[in-house]
Amino acid sequence: YWTTMNEEENDKLVLSIPEYLTIDNYTKLQDVKSLKTPKEIINVISLISGCDPKEIAKMDKSEVDSVAQSIFQMFRTQDPKFWAVFELEGVTYGFSPPSKWKLSEWIDAGEFAKNWKDEMAKLMALLYRPITKHKWKSPIWKIKYHYKLLRKQKTNPFDIYEIEDYDSETVDGRSEIFRDMPIDIAQGAMAFFLAIGMELSKNSTISLTPQQKETMAIYQNEVIKSVFSSTTVGS
Repeated sequence: YWTTMNEEENDKLVLSIPEYLTIDNYTKLQDVKSLKTPKEIINVISLISGCDPKEIAKMDKSEVDSVAQSIFQMFRTQDPKFWAVFELEGVTYGFSPPSKWKLSEWIDAGEFAKNWKDEMAKLMALLYRPITKHKWKSPIWKIKYHYKLLRKQKTNPFDIYEIEDYDSETVDGRSEIFRDMPIDIAQGAMAFFLAIGMELSKNSTISLTPQQKETMAIYQNEVIKSVFSSTTVGS
């Protein structure tokens, strides 16, 4: 938090900067082309904090620089990793590998790809669904932010749990929760999703349809841009 006083108006401005970048933050930053001017930096601070750019412009330059550096540090410390299972707000979610998808899941994933900037949270809601059964006995969790992440298992993680069947009507509600998902968790899931997709395309016993291949190609391009932009903005 940063608190600054506008002496002329005797008003206090409180800036709240999150601990980590979320899908929602990342979506809002997609149209940012550069950070070369004070106006562009103020715009980014506004997008992250939700404060009016005009109010931020009234802050001392040293304060703006400090806030900006805090935001840039979040970009620099991004560490995308794949997590098959995580717990959030008392609900345990498991990743749904594309090899097990039905046609409806591929169709919706293709639709989300057409408007990637706004639909990233919906894809996460498709990829991660509540676990209905599991076989682990003494799970070891890693706490990251407010997520509980299941550490790597000795066996294939997809063999030790079952998730809800896909229902497109539940995606919207779950996607609202996932808008606050850390972007590095989402990027890790996307990278793994693509890796599985490429393996499926090479597997002679499991052939992808033209629509499935097109969906994978779109996501591959978007994930590369996603990881690249996170790195360059941090630099």
